[in-house]
Amino acid sequence: YTPDDGENPSGLGLKVDEETGYVHAAISAFGTFDDGGLAVYDLPLTEDREASAVVEASMDMPCTNGNSGCGLANGVAIGGEGVSYVTDSMMGRVFRVENGEMGLVP
Repeated sequence: YTPDDGENPSGLGLKVDEETGYVHAAISAFGTFDDGGLAVYDLPLTEDREASAVVEASMDMPCTNGNSGCGLANGVAIGGEGVSYVTDSMMGRVFRVENGEMGLVP
């Protein structure tokens, strides 16, 4: 995953969803500790699958000022029914991601 601005974020937390085979990656610009988000990749996990990664979804963490791409995405957890969670270690938040939508966990 490469954002439109050309920066190369780091994948800090990775988790494989064994049901779908998708890899969920917490991504952030490690040098500046911002531009946090979650990317979901479809990777070839067996020999009979195509040998290239496809980004299935990419979501930026919302900022408190209404923009997006804030925080330090760090940890990823996979829940049931296609739900995943990503932590924001910089701002002390946890986000729930479902159906391509990211929302703050109260």
